Amino acid sequence: MSFVTQVRVRNPNWGPLKFRDGTIVFTYQGVVVGQVYIPNGKVGLRSTKKITVLVNVNSNVLPSKSALGNELSNGLLLLTSTTELKGKVELMLIMKTTKTAELSCSMVFNLAARSLQNLDCN
Repeated sequence: MSFVTQVRVRNPNWGPLKFRDGTIVFTYQGVVVGQVYIPNGKVGLRSTKKITVLVNVNSNVLPSKSALGNELSNGLLLLTSTTELKGKVELMLIMKTTKTAELSCSMVFNLAARSLQNLDCN
């Protein structure tokens, strides 16, 4: 399965944020089924950078006894994703501080409608 999504890196700080490259990992029942590379970048002070990525999810890595067949016959697929981005914020051109952002999401795809039915991130 492939889908296009948008990752947003929000900088609430009063200085520009330079972040290092990272990876978003997609899992199905704890098994990694896809990864997306996020290139390093810069976000201006108190703004958001939008990054569009193509996600390819592959079920070939799943064990033969997974519940994937049952979920597919029900028309719903539950995936989780996690990522961590690290970077530095420069405040008033004087001080630099390190920042880390972590994100964990669970998502339910409705395969019949070919849409995202539920997305819960924290």
